[in-house]
Amino acid sequence: MLSKGIKSEEQEKLNQIIEAGLQMDFVPDLWKTEQRKSIDEIFQQALGLALDEVEALPNEEWLKRIKKQDLNFSNAEKIGDLLLKISFQEPEKIKSDLSRKAVMLYENAQEEHKIFSFGLIQKIKNAKAE
Repeated sequence: MLSKGIKSEEQEKLNQIIEAGLQMDFVPDLWKTEQRKSIDEIFQQALGLALDEVEALPNEEWLKRIKKQDLNFSNAEKIGDLLLKISFQEPEKIKSDLSRKAVMLYENAQEEHKIFSFGLIQKIKNAKAE
């Protein structure tokens, strides 16, 4: 029972870290000079990976790393949301790769947690359209 409480606290802390990134409004001029650094810190705190590492990881390795994180459904979805949100600030090649990684994360969350979400299905559809 104690480990469930610790796990829950860790997931809540992770949720707060991710929410900070989702609350940011990105400005192209500030993205390169300030905001990307903030997002990099968020990814390091949340996943132990710098944003450049996330971008550089092959998709199969990305999925392995995500599975090791043992994210709850909500946090997995929010990290996917953050990937999609920042993808619009990146060059086209990186944008499509981040979108693919978000889709993989969404699909993995549904599979691992056996949760069907119409909202998530729509996010997957929209990300694939990008």
